Amino acid sequence: SYVPVIDREGGPPTSHVFVVGALVAGTLRVESQARAEIGCRTYTPSISDGNVESSELGEISGIVVSRSNSGLAWVHNDSGDSARFFAISLAGVDRGIVSLDGVVARDWEDIAIGPGPESGVSYLYLGDIGDNASARSTIEVHRVAEPVPPGAGNAVDLSADEVVTFELAYPDGAHNAESLLVDPISESLIVITKSSSGTSGIYSTALSLATDGVTVLDFDGSVAIAANGSSSGQATASDVTFDGAYVAIRTYSHVLEWERDPGETIAAALSRAPCVFAPTAEPQGEAIGYLSNGHGYFTASERRYQPLYRYDAIGDIPRPWYKVDSGAGAASGLSVLSFSTPDDSIGAVDNRMPSISDEGPASDTPNEDLPFDPKHTFADAFTTAVPGSLDELPKGVVRLGHRPIWNRFAN
Repeated sequence: SYVPVIDREGGPPTSHVFVVGALVAGTLRVESQARAEIGCRTYTPSISDGNVESSELGEISGIVVSRSNSGLAWVHNDSGDSARFFAISLAGVDRGIVSLDGVVARDWEDIAIGPGPESGVSYLYLGDIGDNASARSTIEVHRVAEPVPPGAGNAVDLSADEVVTFELAYPDGAHNAESLLVDPISESLIVITKSSSGTSGIYSTALSLATDGVTVLDFDGSVAIAANGSSSGQATASDVTFDGAYVAIRTYSHVLEWERDPGETIAAALSRAPCVFAPTAEPQGEAIGYLSNGHGYFTASERRYQPLYRYDAIGDIPRPWYKVDSGAGAASGLSVLSFSTPDDSIGAVDNRMPSISDEGPASDTPNEDLPFDPKHTFADAFTTAVPGSLDELPKGVVRLGHRPIWNRFAN
């Protein structure tokens, strides 16, 4: 039930931490360093449960796996389509179309998923960021709360009140881009450009940006695509896991993946050499989206009736992030644990709360379809589970296999 912390920031061995999660093959490694020499994740060969069945999806350019609707993905077409996106099952079956009233689509190139203004709500970010001629003075990103899929053969319109449009500009002139992601840790919107030079620019802005006027993006650095092993060298899509732990950029030929250190920016992570994978060849692969639990990813291609390919991480478990925060529970004398997601390695109480006790972890109620919110706090869980302050818990990282399953951050 308890795991000794081997080292704490170079100090002597310290007491114990509460571990939330399930042991795999009886192995558990405890480290004080946020990052270790762990190598790359291993993935299965491509798995396809079906082809995209809608004849209207001839140029899929972005995909995300829903975090509000089990077994669902959202996709959209490249330039030439109207302002709409599609719900499909993870086997490619039609689940309906959602259109944005009052929006004109110029060149939608990617879709991202992440937090937004309302806690507990999952939001979609549709990137009208394509600019093959590098001539646009501004680009646009449209934000909507994840809708309920309308169902096969059905279509719904989101009113202007349900769509928020952000107008963005680069600080150094126009760029073509096909990669958009939302960092759940820094709560920022990130655009990664597409360049024939093989090096892409990284630009960002806070999610709390203004809805009136033009927001100038910050230049955060660059990422070498071609030099890191991709023969095509052009970034065609990107995504980040729900917890911000892994970042992927795909090209026409490869998938590049980085594991991110806690507290590290995405730009800093992308400055390191990535793990490089060669997925099953596609006619024109321009979409990648992580599974909702971060265990793997989907890819999709342009052209009608293409397969959806899934790649599962082998021997991997989700990496939930925990933060002890005594401030939010100060009034009741409790510490508050916030964590990113309940899934198949974490027990759940009342369908939302982590099952934690002073006798160790409980994981007898697995459910990887539960909703989650990276900022959600679970003060009520401590009322009966762990009364009192958790300030005595040591700072360190507990790893299950090679992935941390518990983090104590500084308050």
